Amino acid sequence: MEKIHIKKLRTEDMDQTARMLALAFKANPNMKAVWPDPGTEKALRAVAEVMKTVKLKRKYSNVYVAKVGERVVGAVNFAVWPDCQPGGAEKLRMFPTLLALFGTKLPKAFKVLSAWEKHDPPKPHFHIGPLAVLPRYQGNGIGSRLLRHCLKLADDASVPCYLETDSQLNLPLYKRHGFSVVKEIPVHGYLTWLMWRNVKAGQDGNPVSAQMAGEPEAG
Repeated sequence: MEKIHIKKLRTEDMDQTARMLALAFKANPNMKAVWPDPGTEKALRAVAEVMKTVKLKRKYSNVYVAKVGERVVGAVNFAVWPDCQPGGAEKLRMFPTLLALFGTKLPKAFKVLSAWEKHDPPKPHFHIGPLAVLPRYQGNGIGSRLLRHCLKLADDASVPCYLETDSQLNLPLYKRHGFSVVKEIPVHGYLTWLMWRNVKAGQDGNPVSAQMAGEPEAG
């Protein structure tokens, strides 16, 4: 496989990254609960636009992409507490776009988002997600590299990390990187695992803002 480069998301890679996320998440339980046909072109386009609205374009998001040449093959985002979740004004700005994209599916989507938001820890943390790799590139350590980049930033700042996953297949990856399950919650009949990772021992640093993330080395 060609060399993988990890870079901060650029505007010109926004559409490609959103499409990659839609493809990577089409088999996830809650995605299928909201979109009965998540693999259709119509659904993929809609989900890609949702990803832009709720994650990629947020001013509090720190998005990194893994690229093979000019192709985006993976991505990870984190936001720094207390800006993990959109506030009331931000939700109002998002609502018309989400209504247009989800249509009658919007209540089901809100059920997922509300359940996750309700359990967001009320204390300093890096909130990681989404983390995804294009299906054909999975199994090559790309997800681990993206995750390690976020964890290093968090450890350098002495801030713990938190994430949600509705895929049991992801649990071993997160556990290998120091996460533990703190709670399981049912949404749409599927379990979501809420996971926490304390600061790695021996790391020192100061609290950071959501805009502090630097450019990692390529390679």
